[in-house]
Amino acid sequence: MLIAPVEEPLANVRHMFVVADGPLTALPFQLLVDAPEDLAATNDPDVLRQTNWLIRKVALTTLPSVESLAALRGANPPADTRTTSRLFAMGAPDLGVTAGTASALTRGGLADVDAVRALTPLPGTMRELREMASAFATDHTDLRMGAAATETALKSADRSGALAAADVVVFATHGLVSGELGLSEPALVLTPPATSSSEDDGLLTASEISVLDLRANWVVLSACNTAAGDGQPDADGLSGLARAFLLAGARAMLVSHWPWCATMLPPG
Repeated sequence: MLIAPVEEPLANVRHMFVVADGPLTALPFQLLVDAPEDLAATNDPDVLRQTNWLIRKVALTTLPSVESLAALRGANPPADTRTTSRLFAMGAPDLGVTAGTASALTRGGLADVDAVRALTPLPGTMRELREMASAFATDHTDLRMGAAATETALKSADRSGALAAADVVVFATHGLVSGELGLSEPALVLTPPATSSSEDDGLLTASEISVLDLRANWVVLSACNTAAGDGQPDADGLSGLARAFLLAGARAMLVSHWPWCATMLPPG
């Protein structure tokens, strides 16, 4: 239904770029099949190995928009040709230390640090980041967790060049969608400071992300809804946090479709 109408002009194509929208943003085009009978016995591993997945015919790259292709082609080259990759990872922010329900996270243009601090902590993300870090050489790993996972620390790493030196950048935290809890743009949650400022209010927004200096081959956003749009009416898929990181220089992204849920908020 999706590929057959354009199959003839794709006959000699070896790399296809996909710009999807709406429900199609959650569809893995790589796993489309030529014919329904290919999956007649989905519980049979041998059948699955022999299935004519689209990825067997053509390499696929998913883009948030056609315009982003030009941005990617003009992006910074990979950090360098090192045989040992460098990791910059941030997450497991200090949260859940105040009582109450975070009904709105912003106040006067900045995040309400008490409301951010009231969000549910994510202890599993600390284990997740440590497991990821174990795959890298110790002297090639920059791991910022808990009290060290702040906007101030991130922006300092950006200014010093430490962020640009990373081949892999990972964030493991809460992801927020525009319009959620009073937000005007998507954001990642970091450890909030004692007092909000334009430099650090505990929310790393899409606009702040887009001006970072990234040269990473891969950016991983292990947080809910990081594949969502920017919240505007008729927004393209992947037009929120994903596009912001691509604009900052990321060469490839891993983002999620899993939804925000009420467990983000503390009891009450």
